[in-house]
Amino acid sequence: MKKIVLLILLSFLSLSISVNLNAEEKKMALNSGFGLAIPLGDMRDSIDIAFPVLISFQVGLLSHLSMEWCFYDYLLSSEGLTDYNQYQFSTGLRFWLTEGFELGETFKDIYFGWGLGATHIDDDKNKIDVSRTTFVVKGGYVLSVEDILLDVGARYDIIGLDDFFDQQITLYGMASFLF
Repeated sequence: MKKIVLLILLSFLSLSISVNLNAEEKKMALNSGFGLAIPLGDMRDSIDIAFPVLISFQVGLLSHLSMEWCFYDYLLSSEGLTDYNQYQFSTGLRFWLTEGFELGETFKDIYFGWGLGATHIDDDKNKIDVSRTTFVVKGGYVLSVEDILLDVGARYDIIGLDDFFDQQITLYGMASFLF
């Protein structure tokens, strides 16, 4: 719990600094979308597939760097997991390869990123209620359409550091609204 509180405090501190740096440029975005999570390894024995609903907020820090806060709520598809719930909070950085985090008529860019977060798993059937530190690695492609950025990407979540390969890959699509 202390790690989560520290993560939230550091996130808000960096947000307040970056908002002051970018107030006139309006390099902030609110994102929402859906995904498809594919469990790997032993995780696949209990979860067939999951459909995350995601919300994130981004702030441009430098021309090719933005900070992101994410929330994922996973809707699971599996027999026998009716009382199972998984959600995740994370914060991280995105590194933009060519144009950076800016809105333009022909904006398109590739990004990669990483972050830290907490994944909460609540399983009433097996009496499990845990939060685990999560390391996130992601990459994607963004394209502007009118005033909206379309973001398509993939992320690999390392939930707990016990077994590197018993994790999940999430494919996602988001719409981003800049302000």
